[in-house]
Amino acid sequence: IGFFTEYSYPIKGTPFGLAKRSEYGLPRGVLTGKLDITDRRDYFNMINLNASYGMIWKTSNHISHRLDFVSANYNNLLETTPQFDTILSQNIQIAESFDDRFFLGPHYTLIYNDTRETDRLSNYYLRFDIEFSGNIADGIQRAVGAGENGKRTLLGLPYAQYTRIHLDMRYYLNFAYSQKLILRLNPGLGLAYGNSDYMPYIKQFYVGGTNSL
Repeated sequence: IGFFTEYSYPIKGTPFGLAKRSEYGLPRGVLTGKLDITDRRDYFNMINLNASYGMIWKTSNHISHRLDFVSANYNNLLETTPQFDTILSQNIQIAESFDDRFFLGPHYTLIYNDTRETDRLSNYYLRFDIEFSGNIADGIQRAVGAGENGKRTLLGLPYAQYTRIHLDMRYYLNFAYSQKLILRLNPGLGLAYGNSDYMPYIKQFYVGGTNSL
């Protein structure tokens, strides 16, 4: 079960001149909050909290951007079963991916979408996501010599440090009578480093939801 709220408002000036008012409208500031509760039967209960602040803007009819300057995420494994505890004790990679920790860093999304133009023989959808976590906090703590003997922490919890890239590419071949053939390529790359040995569970890649692959 999940809860999501978002507040969006027009802005005239943007940091570093990233976006300007154009024929496609004003850039918009975006403040979001999310709460997700996962009950994976016979294994675990988990809660995930997320808050972010950023901006969205368009540079053409087909191209839109979103940049979250700050995205803060907190992941907590509430309850586990003996069966799942056995799995964790036998696999350190799975165990560490479920550790309670913060994710903190920027997130950028680029979307190209011309699928509303249905008079074409073919259409395209492309989404590119890149996000970073922990790099700023790690850099500051290294500069002041904090946390040199073990995992660095933020508000008493270790924070995840990683880079994650995800692509969603789709090709639409349009036939008569509103029929389509859609080809999809969905690659991703996650690299944990520094304060993390493994990618957090909720940032790993899956197909069909967390109860599938």
